[in-house]
Amino acid sequence: MREDDQEKPPSMSARIGLWTGPLWVLATLLMPPPGDMAQEAWRCAGLALLMGTWWATQALPLAITALLPIFMAPALGIAALDDAVPAYADPVIFLFLGGFLLGLSMQRWDLHKRIALKIMLVMGQNPRRQIAGFMIATGFLSMWVSNTATAVMMLPIATSVMSLHGDADSEGTRRYGTALLLAIAYSASIGGVATLIGTPPNALLAGYLSSQTDMEIGFAQWMSVGLPVAIVMMLITWWWLTRGDISTGEEDPEQGQNLLKEEMEKLGALGSAEKRVGIIFMLAAIGWITRPQLNTLGLEWLDDTTIAIMIGTLLFLIPSGTTKGKLMTWEAASKMPWDVLILFGGGLAMAGIVQETGLAEWIAEQLTLLSVLPTLLLIGCIVLIIKFLTEITSNTATAATFLPLLAATAVSLDMPPLLILVPATISAACAFMMPIATPPNAIVFASGQLRITDMIKKGLFLNLVSTLVISGLCYAIVAFLW
Repeated sequence: MREDDQEKPPSMSARIGLWTGPLWVLATLLMPPPGDMAQEAWRCAGLALLMGTWWATQALPLAITALLPIFMAPALGIAALDDAVPAYADPVIFLFLGGFLLGLSMQRWDLHKRIALKIMLVMGQNPRRQIAGFMIATGFLSMWVSNTATAVMMLPIATSVMSLHGDADSEGTRRYGTALLLAIAYSASIGGVATLIGTPPNALLAGYLSSQTDMEIGFAQWMSVGLPVAIVMMLITWWWLTRGDISTGEEDPEQGQNLLKEEMEKLGALGSAEKRVGIIFMLAAIGWITRPQLNTLGLEWLDDTTIAIMIGTLLFLIPSGTTKGKLMTWEAASKMPWDVLILFGGGLAMAGIVQETGLAEWIAEQLTLLSVLPTLLLIGCIVLIIKFLTEITSNTATAATFLPLLAATAVSLDMPPLLILVPATISAACAFMMPIATPPNAIVFASGQLRITDMIKKGLFLNLVSTLVISGLCYAIVAFLW
């Protein structure tokens, strides 16, 4: 057996979750539903709890758990196969597929690295300005590229720069390194909030609204709320991470700049492939942002998904101008995170089943106690709950579970659903305390140069502050501008 075929032993939580999850389904089969809940809704609750338990404990790979509705929904009598399967081919999944192809093409030709290095060279060698440069580069890239891929790309550059800052054992260097690594993790998550394709929960919300409520959120419309939240949180995060003395007092101001220049020189002159990918990238961004205007010019068929797939197709058609063939090949595309696409499908399938069985409506009725709270305080409570839940679960899984429930709650409270759904979705991407909260957190923590106490201390403050920012800005923009 090859070494890479050897499976790591499951964690204790995974072993417990593996056996605990099915007990939820068994309980709904053996026990009557509570109160006036319908039998179908009761069994749907069992399936939702099973999937939530396995997602939370990672008892099985996330994508495999996401496939459960295909056979368990018909087996439990809560949805027919023909009703459950179409969710796995929802248009929002293909929107993300096109976005992944664009991100992979940028990575294939190192365009993302060139953008990052350019920004950092402009920011200079001052520790605070350098951290700002890393955050701008990381945040911008994660708007368009997977936050996981962005963090992976930025981490080695950051550790190389850290190595040039004086004595590695000094307190100043340690504080600087901690701030720099956390800046990469946090800005990768925050940047994804700005665009509809920046993080899975955003696209999941768009897919849910399109399939369940016939509401459409366009790329530009989302940016009108996501971008302000991202900008404010980036500024607060930078201030929080760089407050106090983070200067090592020993670094050579020229060394860091020289390292960045050396990295840029290794890339050489801007090649034909990078130029062509850059042009396609700009075409995609322009198409997504101006799509509402294009629809009024006789292109009613054009939407964010068709733009994404057209752009993805172009990458396979246009020559790179090098010996490597086209800008994108299927071999390069095979690195796409297919499991994330399946996870989307499972989340959308469960969202539809929760809605159809009446479970969402029943839970919403139980949450009417929240109606006594002022609207803004209600939104803040929901944001805070989802944020801390995301610290121990997948943000995509959390969003998939809560979106239909929160939509039903909003309707029962006679509130516009978007007033709750938008801040709840954004909060799922902004968990800062634990290494397992987001992939970027885990990536920088795995470098071995961070203490978990540092992440908890810095992250707790950001969790609380981001609750206020997300609640306030989303309420103001959605209520008064949308």
